[in-house]
Amino acid sequence: MADFLAENNQCGQNILRLVSRGNAILAELLRLSEVIPPVFRQENQHEKLKYADIISDFSYFRNAEYFDNKIESKVELQDLDEEFRENNIEILTRFYQAFSSVHKYIIDLTKFLEDLEEGIYIQHSLESVLINDDGKQLLCEALFLYGVMLLIIDTRIEGIIRERILVSYYRYSAQKAAAGDSNIDDVCKLLRSTGFSNAPGAKRPPNYPESYFNRVHINSDFINMVIGRLRSDDIYNQISAYPLPEHRSTALATQASMLYVILYFEPEILHNQQAKMREIVDKHFPDNWVISVYMGMPVNLLDAWSTYKAASTALNNTLETGNVREQATKYANKVVKLHTPLEKYLKEGVLTEEFVLDNIPKMMNVMRDSNVTLRWLMLHTSTLSPSKCMMRDSNVTLWWLMLHTSALSPSKCMMRDSNVTLWWLMLHTSALSPSKCAMRDSNVTLQWLMLHTSALSPSKCVMRDSNVTLQWLMLHTSAVSPSKCVMRDSNVTLQWLMLHTSALSPSKCVMRDSNVTLQWLMLHTSALSPIKCVMRDSNVTLRWLMLHTSALSPSKCVMRGQQCYSPVAYVAYISSLS
Repeated sequence: MADFLAENNQCGQNILRLVSRGNAILAELLRLSEVIPPVFRQENQHEKLKYADIISDFSYFRNAEYFDNKIESKVELQDLDEEFRENNIEILTRFYQAFSSVHKYIIDLTKFLEDLEEGIYIQHSLESVLINDDGKQLLCEALFLYGVMLLIIDTRIEGIIRERILVSYYRYSAQKAAAGDSNIDDVCKLLRSTGFSNAPGAKRPPNYPESYFNRVHINSDFINMVIGRLRSDDIYNQISAYPLPEHRSTALATQASMLYVILYFEPEILHNQQAKMREIVDKHFPDNWVISVYMGMPVNLLDAWSTYKAASTALNNTLETGNVREQATKYANKVVKLHTPLEKYLKEGVLTEEFVLDNIPKMMNVMRDSNVTLRWLMLHTSTLSPSKCMMRDSNVTLWWLMLHTSALSPSKCMMRDSNVTLWWLMLHTSALSPSKCAMRDSNVTLQWLMLHTSALSPSKCVMRDSNVTLQWLMLHTSAVSPSKCVMRDSNVTLQWLMLHTSALSPSKCVMRDSNVTLQWLMLHTSALSPIKCVMRDSNVTLRWLMLHTSALSPSKCVMRGQQCYSPVAYVAYISSLS
């Protein structure tokens, strides 16, 4: 194993230097993505108009002479162009050197593979390198790093910005190009805009990112052999550090991220090779669907693989509702379970040298379980896709407005907030039975009424809320006989008397009486159609939930509402209560 990386082994040293250079390029790209000159983003309308005649995208190459003549014909444009060049030539050069390094990296990797195939490295071939532990790690990382470079460039530096930077560098560095820097054409072809955008609601371009990854040809045999190693081997020997079967996906997490990126170089597997994709998912993604590709780059496989038939089909087992619920419950329970030993070990004076030496196995198990649990929870409660973020944020805003624009007492706020939370959950968990759908729709109506009639005094709020409930019941049970009308009217009177003659505090009186009235009306108007029966029963269920979830303090009410925004977090929360 050590022989492959020996100083006298040219093959091992070359691939090692190449992978080291790849990591350095990634670091530079991440640094540059944070210092993009605002003028190239053109978010400011004033700057956009000011520099419109001297900053261009790749359309410049179709009519370069006209563009240059326009600048030369006006003295003010010449002065502005010269000022812009002096202010930005240094950062433009850094960007171009980083972009050029990406192109040179993949060219050097391709050359290395050709040398391996032609036998330049005596006693080494592609097959023998992939058998060696160090060799297969380095070859897999070499291809993976190139894919990550392309993803970082496209996600951190948008296509139109890249084009403006490259065109500006081309214009201001014409002397270098004339002196032999002909690489700029290849760099422009590799990094031209893909049409991808991080903007909320932006659609994914067709055949993205596979068409982007294939702009420079790479030996397909090499790609398939690397994928084969990642599918079948534990290339970093991590399973020995995670002996429990349930930790296998964590042990293989690093190469799972590599496999995710490298599969885009061979999209045929994602589209059509269902057996391979099933093997990949069963081994690497049986209990997780959000992965960390690189530092600060989480990916939700549900979104990323949605356009690939074989991949999305293989992932369906992982994304079954039962499996998601099981995983969320399991890790929620582990948080509670691990809290006690962690609290015990972290007390001051416990972790002495003697104690650690005597308890290494126990402490290692706790640390391993804690890391696995924390990793899963951090990944699977991460940012949603832009469309889901918009849906979630709009509901958060709605909930906040209802919570903070109320003229109700704290107890009524609790009752209202529990309904808001319940309404949100029922509205966004679509696999409901017909009765629950009716319950959900009635809550939507109640929510709308509460939202649009909130500017009332406390007494009017009480009257409004009780009348909303009574109005709904009377409106939906209108085809009644005279005797039932008498019964209904008498109950209205009874409800009024009970509401205004209570020996309880006003807030508890309102809650109790409104529920008593609602219960009585629902129970004593049984000659309803099946549809109305469903609506009645759903309201009984709603009354029970409202009655038994109201005894919370305002702070706990807020905490409960916040915890219910994510279905995964909701399952974990309910599990913690039980």
